[in-house]
Amino acid sequence: MVYIGLDSLTISQELVMEIVEDWVHKEKTPVPHAEILIRMKKKGESEGTIKEAINSLLKKSYLRRAVIISNKSYYVQLRRV
Repeated sequence: MVYIGLDSLTISQELVMEIVEDWVHKEKTPVPHAEILIRMKKKGESEGTIKEAINSLLKKSYLRRAVIISNKSYYVQLRRV
């Protein structure tokens, strides 16, 4: 079993969490994956870095994938930074 530190987030992971928190606060819905990509790219992050940050946050239980009827990925915030 691999244990991952829950309190150590990279700058990219913190940016993702800020985007998710902002979206949830304003829209009251799970944030679409595409929205995270758009906002992170505006901040100069590459797509690979963004996907790595999201996957790490999923493993650390900061986020979880939402189940929605459409074929798109959405994320729900489980914990705050």
